[in-house]
Amino acid sequence: MRKNWFWILLLIIQYLLVKIFQKHPLWIENYYSNEWYIKISALFRKVYGFFPFSIGDILYFIVGLIIIINTVVIFKEKKGSYSWSMRFQHLFYFLIRVLAIFFLFFNLFWGYNNYRIPLYQKMELEREYTDDELIDFSYQLLTKVNQLQLEITGDSTKSVVVDYDITKIYDEANSGYQYVTEVYPWIKHENYALKSSLWSSVLSYMGFSGYINPFTNEAQVNNKVPKLGMYVTASHEIAHQIGYASESEANFIGYLNATLQVDKKYQYAGYIYALRYCLTTMERNEIKELETIQYHINPAVHHNLMENKVFWDSYRNISNSFFKVFYNNFLKINNQQEGIKSYNRFVDLLINYHKKKAL
Repeated sequence: MRKNWFWILLLIIQYLLVKIFQKHPLWIENYYSNEWYIKISALFRKVYGFFPFSIGDILYFIVGLIIIINTVVIFKEKKGSYSWSMRFQHLFYFLIRVLAIFFLFFNLFWGYNNYRIPLYQKMELEREYTDDELIDFSYQLLTKVNQLQLEITGDSTKSVVVDYDITKIYDEANSGYQYVTEVYPWIKHENYALKSSLWSSVLSYMGFSGYINPFTNEAQVNNKVPKLGMYVTASHEIAHQIGYASESEANFIGYLNATLQVDKKYQYAGYIYALRYCLTTMERNEIKELETIQYHINPAVHHNLMENKVFWDSYRNISNSFFKVFYNNFLKINNQQEGIKSYNRFVDLLINYHKKKAL
């Protein structure tokens, strides 16, 4: 029982620390994100980046196997040795130990980045926008996307195809950050460990295009997603890797990385990514001008937009909803109060950023 209380106490201490850090983002920014995390993440990227495959994916598989085996062992004790209530009690304390260890290393190696100073404050941006501003910016984006599509293909009916090798996309997503750091030096980036997930098909069924492994600092990309979206996805996961935990902020930094590139296909990927979010926001807010904007989308641009929808629809299933609910609550626990909806805060950053810097 003493050992059990130790793990419970460890969970309570971690909870209290999180509550304290929520109120002191400057501490996290100065002493964790820009000191401890930079050092530990650089070390992890050097160690695990050496391997061509995902160590983190293997780690998750092993841990999952250990949990399953221990659960089976607890319930397969000889009849009469333990009552069912005792077995459930043993399982409860086992899961407490797992959670205590998980959150200890999760926060120590990456998780406290959730409590750093928000990006909009660093960039001195407003937080809100009006429907009129959303409509105006969506028209600007549409013009930019239509223009780039014509420049790349020369034909409004010919969709843009990113035919680059996946390794090339990963390498250029990494090297492309030089343009972002020239403009915003505080978005620090050195080395990287960007890999295709060993469980890409599983991620597709779960509804995820990638994730950061907080225990190995490897940025995992679902290599099944359409290549047009892969550059922004890779850039998004690198943003997580360098310490930006917020999903909306990772979206925005990924957008910057794409749109600041020389390669027009990457620019197009970034702008169409932003356009998709704006159109979705207009649909959710029931803005009437959505139909007018959709009418002016080049046929090829519409085809590129539909590629993404068709891909995710092909993997839609009941487990997708389960994992969305799980991840929604996981984000809320980690200081992203709007859960999955926090991805849409990307539109807030976009509109207010381009108020200061013309598209």
